[in-house]
Amino acid sequence: MNSTPTNNLGQVTTGAERLRAAGHWLLAAAPDMNQSRWEWGENDVTFLRCGGLFTAISIRRGLVHAAAGSASPRLVDGFLEETLEGGPVIAAHDLVLYYALVPATTARRWSQPGAECLPPRQLLAVPPVDRTTYENQQAYWSVPMDSAATLCEPVLVERLVRTGLALLAEGGY
Repeated sequence: MNSTPTNNLGQVTTGAERLRAAGHWLLAAAPDMNQSRWEWGENDVTFLRCGGLFTAISIRRGLVHAAAGSASPRLVDGFLEETLEGGPVIAAHDLVLYYALVPATTARRWSQPGAECLPPRQLLAVPPVDRTTYENQQAYWSVPMDSAATLCEPVLVERLVRTGLALLAEGGY
């Protein structure tokens, strides 16, 4: 089976094209698309509004590190990619918080202790889509968005949170 993505004309879609499409899709959540595009080019982050296209579940690093069994950014990133099946995650505030991007409707039904689902209209600091490694304490995509509208499955995020909470309660990390 060929794992190279193709469009409906049978042409190969490159990773750079998917990344560009993801960036355009995310910018649709910006209060001002032009300003956000500029901020991505000039600053560490831009602010995007939750509740329309997506929202985010905020998870503290201790819980993520407990579930991953490591505090190494490289190992945590790999763990999150596998555990959340490629769903996008932003690491922010010098790795104090991880934000799993989920469908906007998740905010209506999220009730998992240990992690907060951002409410509609909340602004989220989002790094440029091509910042995928931890450097200089900047926010980055711990798990990059593979393509436009690709989000984490809330049930997988819930499972991650429960695992981290259980390990912390046992003193396992």
